[in-house]
Amino acid sequence: MGLASTGRIEHPAARRGIAFLLDTVRGDASWPLEASHGVSCTALSINALAAASGDVGALGCLEWLLGCQRTDAGLLKDSAPGGWCPGEAGGFSPEVADTSIALLALSVLLKSGAEAHRSKIEESAAAGVRWLLAAQNDDGGWPIFGADRMAHRSIAAPPS
Repeated sequence: MGLASTGRIEHPAARRGIAFLLDTVRGDASWPLEASHGVSCTALSINALAAASGDVGALGCLEWLLGCQRTDAGLLKDSAPGGWCPGEAGGFSPEVADTSIALLALSVLLKSGAEAHRSKIEESAAAGVRWLLAAQNDDGGWPIFGADRMAHRSIAAPPS
């Protein structure tokens, strides 16, 4: 809206913004707070079901969760790959909370019978941990997104 109000309606970012608004409008002409929370809801469900029953290996959601991990920077070009976004569709940037929840779910899935996928899970988790460490603020806390920090940091490997 800001670009459009300054006469730059044809700017690629303005066009993508318009397309996003048109794609996410609800039938009652309102918009959701976020278009999708599929990743966080799935990861939280995995963690909750594991706490309740201990066995979530047969849920069949490991490949889906792994497939949602960003392998590119997303919308924020300074962001490192490896984080998870709230939703599985493109157009989102990784967030600290979604990445943290996804990492916990991967740990739970590995302990619950996904041993055959160990190397894939460990590779994905290592990229997620690197992303999370690079997102950390100088004061020790974490922001929501983290991309502002990523341009200044490079974390080679997660701590052991």
